[in-house]
Amino acid sequence: MQHEHDVPDYASDPEGKVIALDSHIRLANPRTAESESSLMLRRGYSYSLGVTNSGQLDMGLLFCLLPTRSGKRLPDSTKKAQWRSAGGIR
Repeated sequence: MQHEHDVPDYASDPEGKVIALDSHIRLANPRTAESESSLMLRRGYSYSLGVTNSGQLDMGLLFCLLPTRSGKRLPDSTKKAQWRSAGGIR
């Protein structure tokens, strides 16, 4: 992938040399035949509001997720990736 919004091409990287096999993007967005009906728009935006009155950095990540079909539940791959990202069992 050259740009952050490029669609990942896992077929050209079956061994995970460019995008690791256990990376968050592969786990959350597997791009398999089974996942094609559950595609989602996923975007993360970092923000920084400077320093708070107490001297803490006020910064973070805003995450947006929009399913292609409203009312459809999150695919299991997304739930698994969220669990793994939170330190769950692999």
